[in-house]
Amino acid sequence: MKIALVALSYRPIHSKALGGIEAFTFKLASEFHNRGHQVTLFGNADSKIPGKVVGITNGQKLMREGWPLADRLFVRKYVTFQLMAMLEALRREDEFDIIHSNLAEWHYAFLLSDLSKKIVVTTHGTYTPKPDMEYILSKYKGPHMVNISQFLIDSVFPKYNPRSLIYNGVNLDEYEYCEKKDDYYLWLGRISPVKATKEALEAAHKADVKLKVVGEADYQDYFDDEVKPLFDKKREFLGPKFGREKIELIRKAKGLIFTTNWPEACPMTILEALSCGTPVIGFDMGAVGELIENNVSGYIVKGGDVSGIAKKMKEVDQIDVRECRKRATKFSLDKMLDAYEAVYQKVINKNKLK
Repeated sequence: MKIALVALSYRPIHSKALGGIEAFTFKLASEFHNRGHQVTLFGNADSKIPGKVVGITNGQKLMREGWPLADRLFVRKYVTFQLMAMLEALRREDEFDIIHSNLAEWHYAFLLSDLSKKIVVTTHGTYTPKPDMEYILSKYKGPHMVNISQFLIDSVFPKYNPRSLIYNGVNLDEYEYCEKKDDYYLWLGRISPVKATKEALEAAHKADVKLKVVGEADYQDYFDDEVKPLFDKKREFLGPKFGREKIELIRKAKGLIFTTNWPEACPMTILEALSCGTPVIGFDMGAVGELIENNVSGYIVKGGDVSGIAKKMKEVDQIDVRECRKRATKFSLDKMLDAYEAVYQKVINKNKLK
C-alpha cells in the first residue's frame, strides 16, 4: 500500500521522539516500511523515518522554554502547521491509497473529510472539549475512526461509526522479558503536573524506596520548585533515556510507577513495562484499568492517592512477573499492525465500490 501518515509537526518524528503520539507515529512508519508498504510522512522537516518525509516546518523553531502550549503565539503556529500537514496530504491524495491522520487534533480529519474518502484517523486522547466534540460529530459524517481504548469509546465516542478499536502495540522482542529485578522503581514520562511526577516521588519517600525518574521537564518552574527538591540519594533524576538504555531500566525495575492526573487513552509505558515482566502500579485514570489486571500484573490505585501508591510499592513482590509478560502478549505490535492493515484495506475496498 501507499500510505500517507500525517504527523504532529512541532517536533521531529524519529527513533528518539519525545511524546507518545510522536513515538507511535515513528513506530507505525518504521514497521509498515518493514512490511513492504510505501510510507510518506507529512510533518516536521527534521523527521527521520525509513521512508519519505514531506517537511511542513522545522518545528524546533516553534519551541520555547517550558511547556509550549502556554504560549499563545506557539498555539497559533501549532494550529497552522497541523492544518498545513493535513491539507498537503489531501492535496496529493492521488499518490496514496490511505491518508492516516495521527494529529492530536482528530477533528481536523472530520472537518476535511469531504475532500477525501481515503482518510483514517486515530484518536489518541481527549484533547478537545466535549461540547466541541459532540458538535463536530453531529455536524460531520467523518472518516473511519480508530479508537485506542474502550475508555475513549465509552467516554467520548459512544455512538460514532464507522470505527475500530485497536490498542497500541508493544514489540515483545524489543522489550524482552526479565525475571531478575534490581532494587529500584522507575517513573518514566514527561515531567509535568499532568503526569504527576511529584506524586510519584512523594510515594517513594513514604515507602522509603529507591526511585529513578526518567524524562524531560516540560514545565521548568514545576521541575525546579516541586520536583527537584524531592531528589536525594534514593530518589534520582536520570534525564531522558532512549533505546537500549531505556529498555534496560524498564527490564530491571521492581515496578513501574504510573502516576498521572490525565485520563490516558492507552499509555505505551505500561505496555513496555508489562512486556519486560515489570509490574505496574498506577492511578486509576483513563484506560489504565484496561491494560493492568489489578492484583495480577500490577496494582490500580485511586487517582491522586499517594499513600495508596506507597502501600502497593511494599507489596509488589506478591506479583508474579510472568503474569505481566503474559498480559503484554494481548497487546503485541504485530496484532496492532495487522489490525491497521485490515482497516486500511476495508477503506480501500469501500472506495472501490463507489
